[in-house]
Amino acid sequence: MRKNISKSFAIIMALVINVSLIACSSSDNDSSDSLTSAAQLVGKWYLRSDGTNQTTDQRHYMLLNADGTYSVYPTSNPYGIKDRGTWKLEGMTIVLNNNSANAFSVTNYTLNWLTLQSGSVTLTFERTEVPAAATILSNATARQLIGKWVLTTQTFLYEDTRTFDDPRMYITFNEDGTFTTGNRRLFEAEKTSGKWAMKDNNTIIFNNKDSDTYKILELSATSLQLGWIEEGDVIEWSTFRKVQ
Repeated sequence: MRKNISKSFAIIMALVINVSLIACSSSDNDSSDSLTSAAQLVGKWYLRSDGTNQTTDQRHYMLLNADGTYSVYPTSNPYGIKDRGTWKLEGMTIVLNNNSANAFSVTNYTLNWLTLQSGSVTLTFERTEVPAAATILSNATARQLIGKWVLTTQTFLYEDTRTFDDPRMYITFNEDGTFTTGNRRLFEAEKTSGKWAMKDNNTIIFNNKDSDTYKILELSATSLQLGWIEEGDVIEWSTFRKVQ
């Protein structure tokens, strides 16, 4: 199937691409808005700073869901944040819970920027799109996946995003628990058909010759983003649009 990517490499890269406040950013990052409810924080926040260096890598983000759950990608990070759990806003403090609680003080908030402080750690995030809370993924169902999805973009860990405009690069989820793809290159699989099943935490298991695990990162009526999981980490991002 594909080559394994070690967690140690992912952790090293996460340490390298940490971030500090971006001085040349827009004025939205220079003044604070009033933060009065958790609903204002719902969305995808891209890591831009950890107080030392800066990055524009779109593959490192925190997803705060409207249902009170959160996810962090990549799942290996040097900040002590568990990859998923529940979150809540208490005054000007965000509390992330996964067996143990991590509390981060909100030191700056605007519609597009968020700065969190915990001890000596300062993390700055950017939200490039502000979604309606109802569009944030909580728990996906198998019914939502049924249909044909055409690949539009694919990004491998620490590589550039590839854009596709090929109707043969598709996956069809069938109601009987089988799937078909138009091209083996889509998942670099041995066969273009097999079985699929939904598991807990928005996870899909594909079985053709080998078994692959994918995480549903985003899902709407017309778009789908899957993350391929290797050794517990998302290492590839594939985006699809629904055609039927």
